[in-house]
Amino acid sequence: MVEQANNSLRRHVADALVRLHTPADPLITLSREDLAAVVGTAPESLGRMLSEFRQAGLIELTTGSIRVLRPKKLRRANW
Repeated sequence: MVEQANNSLRRHVADALVRLHTPADPLITLSREDLAAVVGTAPESLGRMLSEFRQAGLIELTTGSIRVLRPKKLRRANW
């Protein structure tokens, strides 16, 4: 059940990142708290998902921003 909930959260975070990403401005500059509110989760849960995506090479985390490196893979992944 926990894995199913995590998969759903991964999907929601991935969808939000894909929606906010634009090729013209690849940096997402929302705060973690604001992005968590967009997704509908706690900032701590969002942080775990962002770390997973970073480790998978899908995003790059910098101070104050997120850069989506592989939007197509985020969009197509079967979470």
